[in-house]
Amino acid sequence: MWQTSFKSAQKFMVNFVVRIIEFKKQLQFDGLMVAYSAFYTQENIQIVDKLKWLSGLPLTVKAATLLAKSVENKDLITSQIPGSNYIEIKPNYAAVEQRWLLVESNKRKESDLKKLSKKIQKDKEACKKKLR
Repeated sequence: MWQTSFKSAQKFMVNFVVRIIEFKKQLQFDGLMVAYSAFYTQENIQIVDKLKWLSGLPLTVKAATLLAKSVENKDLITSQIPGSNYIEIKPNYAAVEQRWLLVESNKRKESDLKKLSKKIQKDKEACKKKLR
């Protein structure tokens, strides 16, 4: 199994972005670059400002965390996909206009709650063992 540190992943993404820019200059295509959330740094999004790109938004970005915490259910729009709701935000982050979608999925929520319940049960059992 191949593993890499976060800093190595960031360095890779910077090199990747530079390669994408050079590639676009040579081919002059109107494509869409799709990247993992590790791509999403102020430096990278400023580099690809003139390209079409799509990336996950990591919650390590303070503005994303604030958005996720501040949105209320009444603000969400019902999606055409059953069990999903969303809200669209158009921030100017790192001096680049963007379109962020915050999506709430009932399936994801159920999965997260199930994992949380298992963790709580595991922690509860661990605490009981320590008390014995």
